[in-house]
Amino acid sequence: MTFNLLGKPFDFGIDADYIAAQEKAHSFEPIDGVDYQWVFEYAKQSYDHTYGVSGHLDDKADSIIKYLGAFSGLSAFLAAYIATSTTWEVALSVIPAFCLSISAIVIAARARRVLDQAAPPSIEAAMDYAEAYEEKASATFVPQIWAATVAMEAICNTKGRLIDRATNIFLWAAIALALPLVSSILWRLLDC
Repeated sequence: MTFNLLGKPFDFGIDADYIAAQEKAHSFEPIDGVDYQWVFEYAKQSYDHTYGVSGHLDDKADSIIKYLGAFSGLSAFLAAYIATSTTWEVALSVIPAFCLSISAIVIAARARRVLDQAAPPSIEAAMDYAEAYEEKASATFVPQIWAATVAMEAICNTKGRLIDRATNIFLWAAIALALPLVSSILWRLLDC
């Protein structure tokens, strides 16, 4: 399973945790007499939790995009105001804030972009497991859910890093937006 992020392929096959989960999924044989039902329930809850984190990260990225869209509009408005009331040098000082905010929007949008969802095996595969393993089916299915959870964690980590990067760039954009205000005020004070 692969997905493309920022133009670079991400291959779960190189992730050590995913490799370990896949190896366990292919080699696992349940031991007779061991109750795996609670492990199966725990695996499902872990996957559901990780999937929920992915949705929460998507919501954060969406919020950043909305804030930055408004911030970009504010930057453009400020540039127009400063351009009409001071010199063009001061007006140009808004450009870094605008560029940083656009960069942060792009990064947040990439975090929001739908990536391969690491899903547990299909319902058809579950039926095949049930028929092939009978009473041991849910036990043999646990490593499959674990592998999907590990892959989803990798997706969440990638989204989290992108959201963190977009947030940091947003903070730099806010700082950069303060520069034209300060320079405009100083320009007026020195011009008097």
